[in-house]
Amino acid sequence: PPISYVRDIGGTTVPAEENDGEDIIQEFTYEKFAKANCREGTRIHRQVEPLQEPLLPYKTREDKQAALENFMTILRFMGEIQEESDDDNVSPGDSVSRHNSPAGSPVDSPLNSALRRAPQIDLGLLGLSPNEINKICIIVGNGIISSNLRTEIYCQLCKQLSKNPSSRSRERGWLLMSACISCFLPSHQPYFLKCLVNLILTEGGNRASFCERRLRRTLENGTRSLPPSWFELQAICTMKPLQVPVTLMDGNTVRVLMDSASTIQEITQQVARKIGIRDKFGFCLYMTVSHQVYSLGDGHELIMDDIAEIELGLKNVNKREVSWELYLRKELFAPWQDPTDDKCAADLVFQQVVGGIRFEEYKCETDEDYADFVSKSYYIDRGKPTSIDSIKNTLHFYLPEDKFKSSKEDYWATLIFDKFQKFLVEQPEMTVDKAKALVVRQAMVEWPFLFSRFFVAEKFCGPGPDGEDVKLHNLIVAVNWRGLFLLKEARAENGKQQLLLELEFRHINKAVCERGGVYVMVQTEDGGEFMFEMPDAEKLRELVSLFLGKNEYSKELDALIDARKAKHATPPPTQNNTGGLSWLLQLPLTALWGIASGMKEVVKLPTRLFDKDNNQQ
Repeated sequence: PPISYVRDIGGTTVPAEENDGEDIIQEFTYEKFAKANCREGTRIHRQVEPLQEPLLPYKTREDKQAALENFMTILRFMGEIQEESDDDNVSPGDSVSRHNSPAGSPVDSPLNSALRRAPQIDLGLLGLSPNEINKICIIVGNGIISSNLRTEIYCQLCKQLSKNPSSRSRERGWLLMSACISCFLPSHQPYFLKCLVNLILTEGGNRASFCERRLRRTLENGTRSLPPSWFELQAICTMKPLQVPVTLMDGNTVRVLMDSASTIQEITQQVARKIGIRDKFGFCLYMTVSHQVYSLGDGHELIMDDIAEIELGLKNVNKREVSWELYLRKELFAPWQDPTDDKCAADLVFQQVVGGIRFEEYKCETDEDYADFVSKSYYIDRGKPTSIDSIKNTLHFYLPEDKFKSSKEDYWATLIFDKFQKFLVEQPEMTVDKAKALVVRQAMVEWPFLFSRFFVAEKFCGPGPDGEDVKLHNLIVAVNWRGLFLLKEARAENGKQQLLLELEFRHINKAVCERGGVYVMVQTEDGGEFMFEMPDAEKLRELVSLFLGKNEYSKELDALIDARKAKHATPPPTQNNTGGLSWLLQLPLTALWGIASGMKEVVKLPTRLFDKDNNQQ
């Protein structure tokens, strides 16, 4: 890229002039910044001795000590000084804790917990030993968790790369620069950032273009939460693009490009563009690793942080042998979505429903319900059945295995054939696309909790059935196209969860965040106010606000809702005077999900759902 764009970073665009590149090379330099900002008498070029004082002024003893120890780690990684034997067994997490904790007390954070496990990672990456990889994690980790150190770390790297005659040392320095740029940038220093870009473009050699692209992306999407994973370090070392397959629910795969700053939303949008999904709402990324399925969502979170967190959380596993895969699934429906408007999206959801029924992610309440779904699925895949035997030979594609064992094959084939005949009578002009849309709508109505987004609420307060305020702790909030639901997972012998509260969107006036974005208040049409304290309060508010005002159901969806209510009649729930509320106790839910105590949502889906061989018919 032209050097002239450096002038635009952190400020307004300046028109390019003749010889502009040469002027910028002379104006924005590390040497000028160092002479103006580093301590008086500081040596601004490479040195092989430890620093006696940080390059930049610091007020606290902890920041000064962290800066000095960070420089020692840089010297050792770049091969300027030899290792000390007593440091060989120091874990990165211990080092980061010592650097950044007041009075030397360890900092208990997800970053430090992950880094403490790093010495057991046998990477052997491009000649780097596990100990050297750990040093990358230490330095990058220092910059991630301490914004005060970020400019200092970059100044230290620039210093060691300045007038450095050792090609090996320079190569190590630029590798470290690449890892840092991929995860964080200098703090509150627009001028220094221009100097850094200038240095990269003029001195970076074969890494210049790679580092410049990573810097732009980090500038766009922000600081990382964790150091690079094994998967990401390979790309940093080799400077090769990260090309990853994403598996769709029909068994096909789409390859997408990602980098250190890629958000989950960017990945889902890439997939949607490639396969032609027009309405991307509700499609989310899932990740499978070591027989666990993780819901990554579709938000602005950085996907490499999720991968690093999951990868480093694996115990007694060689990270080079970790096999993980990404999948695109429908997580959430919106009431205004019409499956007939987007054939590509409807087909993927249809395939998801077929596989979910087959592997018992989605469970029907009666045999007639199973037969209804299978009759439509058979028609979509194979056309009109010619006989009961033709259905019997395909039962294993649609039903759970235990449903058609031994003598039950004839029973199911007859039931499905009869359902199909009734289906043709009711829908004489049925087409494949219309049948897919009908299956999708039925899935929305039958399994709203299996198409929900879940949040953890640490505290809840709101009016109860008797009008008195109810205060509860550690609950789960489920949001789907119907409304907002408050749940308490009851690990009782009967396996029932508790659905405590149901708020339909048509009865909600607004949702607002309060007290610094930690609380979200949901107000109903009759003035009832429900307060949730949660880490993701703003995300819940955004989702509820999106649904408000857009909760008009289509005629087809309304008909399905009425039909289901008639078919599965239940006693009316207790109502109170707050409007649109139902407090229900010990209501059995069929949702196969759970929320982990950490940052990731662990979804308990049958792992057979993600076996590619099972998707082939």
